[in-house]
Amino acid sequence: MEAQAGAFFLSVNARIAKKSPIYDFLETICNIQVSVNAPLTDFVRSAPQFPVVLSFMYFFDNFTQPALMYLMLHSVYCWCWLTKHMTFRDKNFDEKVSFPFFLTIFVYVDLYWVGPYMLCKYRRDPYLENWEMCAAILLWGYGVFLHFASDSQKAHTLTYRGRGLITSGLFSWVRNPNYLGETLIYMAYALLTKSKVAWAILASFVLITFVPNMIKKDKSLEKYGEDFVNYKKKTWVMIPFIY
Repeated sequence: MEAQAGAFFLSVNARIAKKSPIYDFLETICNIQVSVNAPLTDFVRSAPQFPVVLSFMYFFDNFTQPALMYLMLHSVYCWCWLTKHMTFRDKNFDEKVSFPFFLTIFVYVDLYWVGPYMLCKYRRDPYLENWEMCAAILLWGYGVFLHFASDSQKAHTLTYRGRGLITSGLFSWVRNPNYLGETLIYMAYALLTKSKVAWAILASFVLITFVPNMIKKDKSLEKYGEDFVNYKKKTWVMIPFIY
């Protein structure tokens, strides 16, 4: 009897909800399809990096060497990314997704503001240690090369040769050199911040975004049959000799 009564009230509540303006509004929002390549996303991701970090530096009165290096390294990377996106962007960014999913991506990507905020507020040592400077430049420089060179190779190969497996060049060792490059870049930023939070955010990006995308990519490449099987045997997922 109690079960029947519960089912009755649930059905009544469901009918009321479906007729309510709030339900209609939420249903409309969820059905909106938005491109991941939306101009607003590009702007927030890249364009304001320099003024925002500079404002953190001004607000916390932190113009130390670590803060200045972070400002320039991250700004230059973002300007390079925006240039790449306008000239040979990844077509996956044109994919339509639901508005709630787009909003989640939008908020999640903005977590990278936490790093410079933590640096400007809490890191007060005026100079980088020699090993920090060398490590940051090495990680950032090699990461930028891997990220943009592999994206360029992929874009131009698909443009001039057409679709198919890309097994040469930077893709001859690992199947995702772009993700490896991006990880190295953000390792350099986390190193400059001296913040465990920045490292945790980077780890979450790798585990929640990069790894699932790499698994999804491998599954999509299975359509190439034996060619992909042989390619997979000869390469690593992202990190040579490790993963």
